[in-house]
Amino acid sequence: APCIKAHLERRGFVGVEVDTSAFGVLRPRWTGHGSRVSIIIPTRDRAAMLRACLTSVLTITAYPNYEILLVDTGSVDPQTERLYEELASEPRIRLLRVHGEFNYSGANNRGAAEASGDVLLFLNNDIEVLHPDWLDELARWAELREIGCVGAKLLYPDGTIQHAGLVMGLEGHASQVF
Repeated sequence: APCIKAHLERRGFVGVEVDTSAFGVLRPRWTGHGSRVSIIIPTRDRAAMLRACLTSVLTITAYPNYEILLVDTGSVDPQTERLYEELASEPRIRLLRVHGEFNYSGANNRGAAEASGDVLLFLNNDIEVLHPDWLDELARWAELREIGCVGAKLLYPDGTIQHAGLVMGLEGHASQVF
């Protein structure tokens, strides 16, 4: 761990700490730039699932500089409309409505076009945050010039790994690992 810390400090990283508390895990941390992150969440109905997602982001996330863009792709359930009415007073959330045939890429592109952040985070509405530092970790890595995109380890509800990121080129495209 001391050699990793020294290496990162030589490269200009500030406030470097290296966590080796878990066997076989080396987790470097440094002071990030605090970039504004735009969290883009395409959604349609399923208000309870969306509420769980948003509640976890809003109450667990320690990173302060973010906005959430909900891109509604044609909700018709009254429960969803009631949720949107509740969220109207939350300054970190903006609701965008997309009409027409469902297009996941189009919904994300609409969110990206309206985003004010320096970093775009594409989040599915069935995700729940587990750790306060999740967004800080993603943003720090995304701020590095040589990094094109980052991803998080996703767990199934039973705690097993759904996937731990994507790797380019394994099957000629982005493929899940682990």
